Parts: sequence; C-alpha cells; structure tokens
Amino acid sequence: MGSSSSKGPIITKHDRAVLDLKLQRDRLKRYQNKVRVARLTKLQYVLDKEYEIAREALASGQRSRAKLALQRRTYQRGLIEKTDQQLSTLQELVSTIEFAQMEQSIMYGLEQGNQVLKEIHKEMSLDRVDDLMSDTAEAQQYQQEIDSRLATQLTIEEQEDVEEQLKNLAAEIRPISDTDQADTVPVLPSAPAETPITERPSSIKLPKKEAQAEPAL
Repeated sequence: MGSSSSKGPIITKHDRAVLDLKLQRDRLKRYQNKVRVARLTKLQYVLDKEYEIAREALASGQRSRAKLALQRRTYQRGLIEKTDQQLSTLQELVSTIEFAQMEQSIMYGLEQGNQVLKEIHKEMSLDRVDDLMSDTAEAQQYQQEIDSRLATQLTIEEQEDVEEQLKNLAAEIRPISDTDQADTVPVLPSAPAETPITERPSSIKLPKKEAQAEPAL
C-alpha cells in the first residue's frame, strides 16, 4: 500500500512579491513609529543641533555655513515626511488586485522604500552634524559635497523655506547683538542743564586800619 507524499502550498511569484511588499511596508511602519517616539532623542537632537549651528554661524557672520546647516535640516525633515508618503503608497499597492498591472509598481515601491530608509540612516549622523562647524580639510570637503547635492535635491519651496529661516534667525540675533554692544559702551555722565553758580561768601573781611593819633590840644 503506497503512501502519497503530501506537498506544501506552492509559493508563486505573485505571493513572493506581495510578501516582500508587506515586509517593506512593515519596515517603514516600524521606522515611522520609531521617528515619532524618538522626536526628543537622537533624530530631534540632530535637527535641533543643526538649527543651533545655523544660529551660531549667522551670529558670527558666516551666512553660507548657516544656510548649509538649514538646507541639511530641511532636507532631513523632508526625508522623514517621505516615509509617511511611501507607507501610504505601499499600502495602496498591497490592496491592488491584478498582479500583472502592479508588478512593476511593487518593485518600484520596494526600491523607493529602501532608498528612503538608507538615506535617513545616512543623514541622521551626529558626526556629520559636527562637520558643519569644523574647519578641517575633510569637513570642508564634506560641506562642499552637501552644498552641491542639496542645491539639486531641495525643491524651490524648500529653498524658499531655508531663506525664510535665515531671515528669521537674523531678526532674532540682531536685537541680542545690539544689546551686547550697548552693554560694552561706557555711559558718560550727562552734562548739567544749567551752569553752576559759584557760591558767594556771606561776608568779606577787610584788613583793619591802624587808629590815627588825635592831635593834642
């Protein structure tokens, strides 16, 4: 009596693609939750530190360095927002019925999701943030690379936002600088309103004359 070998379910190309898509969606969702939870830790610390770097650079007259820090900060905030958009796209792809029509979209979605995650991990580096204020040759090379890359990756709206941030920072710094300057200038006593009148002596003492002798009679 022969026994028939039981075979497990066959995993088709469609099943594998949908599984990969769901895994990618879950990764993005986990990272999205991590970003929300870590607002006050590393990610938010990086963004806040870049803002302070921009403020310090602008206060010391280094406008180009301040602009670079704000450009990098704006770009990173855009990457975080892209995780939300990418997650929404992947969820829509998962709900698509016809595999033949969505196969290319699935591969594109997976590729874009991985790219966004890699870019975020690369950008959120404390060492790279410190390079923004360093004057070493390596740091200056990194600053030039970032400046060239962000010039093409930031949208017009994001560039305008950077300029607006620079303008607001300058407005915040100017009153502080004026106050510091006022503190360093010595305050001279004000001139009297009227010319002081010299006090006159109450009585003038005249020298005593010697008494003249009366003529004898």
